[in-house]
Amino acid sequence: MFSIVTTQPILEKLYAERSVWGDIVGLTKQFYVRYESDWWEEEGNPLLELSNAGAKIVNKSDMVDSLTEHPEQMANYATSVFILDIEEKKARELSAKYGVIVQPASHLNDSILTEVSPESITLEEAETGFSWRKIVAGVKNLPSNAIIINDRNLFTNDEVIKTQTGEIYKDKRYGLENVFNILNEILPSQLGVPYHILVVFQEGQLKSTITFKNMGAYLNKLRKRLSRPYDLVIEVLAVKSSSEFYKDTHHRRVFTNYGILCFDQKVNAFVENKSNCSQSITISRLFTHGLDGKNTPDEKKQSIYLKAFSNYVTDIKTRPISGEHLFFKNGNADLTVADLENRMVLCHCAD
Repeated sequence: MFSIVTTQPILEKLYAERSVWGDIVGLTKQFYVRYESDWWEEEGNPLLELSNAGAKIVNKSDMVDSLTEHPEQMANYATSVFILDIEEKKARELSAKYGVIVQPASHLNDSILTEVSPESITLEEAETGFSWRKIVAGVKNLPSNAIIINDRNLFTNDEVIKTQTGEIYKDKRYGLENVFNILNEILPSQLGVPYHILVVFQEGQLKSTITFKNMGAYLNKLRKRLSRPYDLVIEVLAVKSSSEFYKDTHHRRVFTNYGILCFDQKVNAFVENKSNCSQSITISRLFTHGLDGKNTPDEKKQSIYLKAFSNYVTDIKTRPISGEHLFFKNGNADLTVADLENRMVLCHCAD
């Protein structure tokens, strides 16, 4: 779930303001706060009002105080925004290094979680003139240290056929190519921590010429093509229809820390520079919609998915594995989703 990491005075001030950030605070259900008083005993205290409205306010005084010496821990709060008493230059440096939004309390960016352009793109089958660069333009420049690509049928039509001597004469790995192009556009040029990549699809949807281990290996080889100067953690989850998590993989979506792409038909949107189908793609940041009280915040899409995912990971750790999924990480297929590292999922396990 989206959360805000801050201090008690900053949160009290934001709650009282009529502003974009005041509205975001009002919709936020998780706060990690450095306490400065017994606010729960103070009638009329903004934190007490937030708590009474259902928000979870967690005492993180030690963590907030330790950020000066140990800022690297920011990366693990992958869907949080840090609002702190720091200078603008320092906030920009921390955002760029750890892939999370860090805002100086004195100079808040009102548009960073709200404004996106374009908000939607409509593609016709075989249409040219569009690319992943145009589609992700509205979320590309957001801080990011993790991504999840979810589409049950992402690789359904991928195919590799070889001759008897092992030479490839038919290579139609279009799903794989779309994954590469999404990552190549979204992954930052610089980062001070490993970037976490997770691809989720349905087990049994691969053609006979490609095994799960093959696909895991193909995805793992993308790190060389992506050519980033930081480590990549590439994880692949194939969910069987019998899995408890299967129902939560229905939608075709791409999640970054603060951006969401939703697809009518398929994430595998392009084949050889042409649209693969007719569909609409919506692009949003976590609060592009919802601040007016007329719509559900976009953040809910991310929160519901990540909470279901984190519950599944937690559950898997407490019971025998029944063959309900296949999991691959950095070249190793002898693992289960209990070995997952993706920080977008794991930060919800701790909620």
